[in-house]
Amino acid sequence: MEAPKLAGFTRDNRAYNLTADAAAQDFTNPTVLELSGIRAKIEMPNKTVVNITAVAGVYDTKSELLTLTQYITLISSEGYEARLTEAKAEIRKGYIVSEKPVEIFLSNGKLNANRMEVLDNGELLKFEGGIVLDLKPAEKTDKKVSRR
Repeated sequence: MEAPKLAGFTRDNRAYNLTADAAAQDFTNPTVLELSGIRAKIEMPNKTVVNITAVAGVYDTKSELLTLTQYITLISSEGYEARLTEAKAEIRKGYIVSEKPVEIFLSNGKLNANRMEVLDNGELLKFEGGIVLDLKPAEKTDKKVSRR
C-alpha cells in the first residue's frame, strides 16, 4: 500500500492524522500494518500541535495501537523536541509510553531519562530511571527598571 492515511478525532475531540510512505499487510493477520516513513500530527488540549516522525512502525487497527520503532522525533509547536528509540501510542486515548531512553530538548536545557510516559492527553509527562536534567541559567540583563 502506498501513502496510507489515518485521520480522526480523540475522545475529547482533538484532531489527529497519521500518514506513511508505505504500508505492508500480512494476509494471515489483516489487522496489523507494517509502516515506513511515518508522519503524524496531533492536536493537544491547549491547541498546540505535536508533529511525530519515525522511520518505521506497526499499527494494529483492531487495538488502535501504534508502535514506533526507529528514529522517532516529536516536535511541539511550543518549542520542545523529543528523540526516542521506541514508543507505543494509543492516539485516540492520548497515551504514549517509551520503555527505552529518551532525550528531550527544552528552550533552556535538556532532559534524559530511561522511560517516558505521556498521560491525560499530554497534560502530564512522567519520566523515570536515570533522569538527568541540564538547565542553562537565565541570562542576566543590565536593563535598569524605572519606577514611576
